[in-house]
Amino acid sequence: TLAGIATALGSASKEGHSHVVQLLLRHERMQPIWKYNRVIEAALSEAATNGHEDVVWLLLREGAAAPAAQNSVALLKASAAGHGEVVQLLLQNGRANPTAVYADNATAIQTAVRLGLTRVVQLFLKDNRLNEDQSVLTGLLAAWPGSEGVIKLLLEDNRVDPTNKGSSILPETEEGSLMPYQKPMGTNLAAHIIFSASFNGFAESL
Repeated sequence: TLAGIATALGSASKEGHSHVVQLLLRHERMQPIWKYNRVIEAALSEAATNGHEDVVWLLLREGAAAPAAQNSVALLKASAAGHGEVVQLLLQNGRANPTAVYADNATAIQTAVRLGLTRVVQLFLKDNRLNEDQSVLTGLLAAWPGSEGVIKLLLEDNRVDPTNKGSSILPETEEGSLMPYQKPMGTNLAAHIIFSASFNGFAESL
């Protein structure tokens, strides 16, 4: 039955059994099954979640893995789990949408920033499709990053505006202007880095 085949493919994809996945995909008796996109997409999501790059590659070769929301869900899950190799493969394949917004109103890069996944954030920032919708980058600094490396990546990217109100790093003064301020390191690492860089630059000019 379709349910049985879907279960077999999903289980093999989840566990990373690439030889079993390949057998199921290539067997002539299975070919009519793969017209059902949801079967391939569900397997792709399982493989991406668990970081099985070889299985993801096999599934992406299938015509049934057409441009669809599930491909972007796979990207989100791989990103949240910190599987950089899978994220890179999905982005290079081009079918997953790096700017897709999910149920929690967050994109994959916002999730990666929030979790402090430096390698994953770096991969997203290199994807030129973010240039087509730079609103995705707005307020990225507002997501509390778990690592200094993520903050440095964002500050080095000219598309990320640290003065944007959505970043919550440069607060308004009573006059409504923006100015850097320093919070304790444990409260806002980004603010500390910006303040330190600003102060050091001022000191060197004296």
